Amino acid sequence: MVLLLLMALTFVDGRILSKKPNMKEIDRMLKVLNKPAIKTIKSADGDIIDCVDIHKQPAFDHPLLRNHTIQVQTWHLNGTCPEGTIPIRRIQKSDLIRAASLKNFGRKSPWGLMGGRRPNDNSVNEGHEHAIVIAKEKFYMGALASLNVWKPQLGYANDFSLSQVWLSTNNAESTIEVGWIVNPDLYGDNLTRIFTYWTADGSHTTGCYNLKCSGFVQVNSDIALGATATPISVYDGPQYQMTVSIFKEQDTGNWWLQVQGNPLGYWPSSLVPGIANGAERLQYGGEIFDKGQTLGDGGQHTTTEMGSGHFPDEGEKKASVFTNIQVVDLAQYAYISPKQVKPFVMRPGCYDVSVKRSDNWGLYFFYGGPGRNPKCP
Repeated sequence: MVLLLLMALTFVDGRILSKKPNMKEIDRMLKVLNKPAIKTIKSADGDIIDCVDIHKQPAFDHPLLRNHTIQVQTWHLNGTCPEGTIPIRRIQKSDLIRAASLKNFGRKSPWGLMGGRRPNDNSVNEGHEHAIVIAKEKFYMGALASLNVWKPQLGYANDFSLSQVWLSTNNAESTIEVGWIVNPDLYGDNLTRIFTYWTADGSHTTGCYNLKCSGFVQVNSDIALGATATPISVYDGPQYQMTVSIFKEQDTGNWWLQVQGNPLGYWPSSLVPGIANGAERLQYGGEIFDKGQTLGDGGQHTTTEMGSGHFPDEGEKKASVFTNIQVVDLAQYAYISPKQVKPFVMRPGCYDVSVKRSDNWGLYFFYGGPGRNPKCP
């Protein structure tokens, strides 16, 4: 059965996209992707976390970063990984078997399936739906928000659901993204996981999730990208948030990422030249992929949940929320509340957004929904 699986071809709209890799190719790829570990930790959820020398992480396989000097901010590395190493979630053989091709492993498709094209362009939707808030004023040098963490249920095995902060050019060719995601195609399970993503050409030939390719430079020894996010918010119960911020350094041009106030790493300025002068668009909110739409599943919408799986009008502790939304504009170069934002929803009967302001939460919005329901057949 395994050999038959590996020899299977991937079809979309009757076209052959790729041939599944064989075991020899997979073993060769694993040696490239997984770096030598100084220490290995077996997670309770089955992940293998390798503590890898910070100077031997995947970022430095990138031609533009061969002679790169790691930029370190003034804080002390600590945690379960030894100092001077970073935790990297080990890539398993099963991860590569699920991949459509080894060449594009860890990268979104530029035209759907794993893609997520411009949220305001329905002509290239191909199963992707968004409920987001957009800030669009040239140019942004950073973004910040707190988003509560959920475990949405998926309607199809190949669906995904995510919540993220997304900085990009207007045409989405260059992007950097961070948030949480449930994606069985990527991870092989339905757990909520922390992720980053980047691309410089609309995911045609560059970019990947987490550290699945060379690019993002991690400096933090506590957080393993792609590891499970815990704890998870409870409907009408305890709420758990992750606060993420992205800030472009003026002197180096590097885009630094902080999670829960701790520097995690950075995207070097040479990696995403399209946003060298700043991001033209910031987006906050949720996205789902409905596999059934690409299969022509009788016109029925997926039951995949976005966020908590509940509509914005249910409010605090029930609907998913982004709070303390801030931007860094070119003029002030400091975190400020955006002057104006624009909600964007593809199908409000399926997923929706409600923007508000308060003294406690600043600019915030509830978002999400259950997918298929009487208003979303």
